[in-house]
Amino acid sequence: YNRPLPLGSIGGVPVSLSTSWFFVALVLPIAVVVVVQDWLPGTTTAVAIILGLLQTVALMFSVLIHEVAHALVAKALGWKTTGIEVTLWGGHTSFDTTKPKASQSFFVSIVGPLTNLALAAIIYSPIWLGAQLPDGPLKFFIMMTVIANLAIGVFNLLPGLPLDGGRVVESIVWGIAGRQPIGTIVA
Repeated sequence: YNRPLPLGSIGGVPVSLSTSWFFVALVLPIAVVVVVQDWLPGTTTAVAIILGLLQTVALMFSVLIHEVAHALVAKALGWKTTGIEVTLWGGHTSFDTTKPKASQSFFVSIVGPLTNLALAAIIYSPIWLGAQLPDGPLKFFIMMTVIANLAIGVFNLLPGLPLDGGRVVESIVWGIAGRQPIGTIVA
């Protein structure tokens, strides 16, 4: 049973949350609690649980922003975006295009991972600029959110389908060869 739960729409694109995502919502907080108690000795169980729940919500929003970036670029390029779904495996944006171009596919594919890398940089920028955060729950949350966005961005750039990096390779080869199936085979 996996009936997506509608969350509303962004820019006219329906957004939903897969019921499979609730597995992440159960497992990730437990994992974060264990890490918090290891990395921040003396942290109460209640604070560790709150950090786990906050980290889960931050991950969901990071994935959602990644997918919204795909949707907005696709929409700007004239593609009909039919939906965004946050799932157990991350997220998925659905398109209904009749004649996409290789260059369009490239931009739609690469913008998601680049958005997560930019989010990591933005979140970390106060520290780059010299802000001193004391060790504790806030610093832990910030660093875990930066690491999560770096992981989402880098992982999605891996050059294999169905990841965004695979779509990037597909579109580059497609653009050079002039045929999408050749790009798909290479990716």
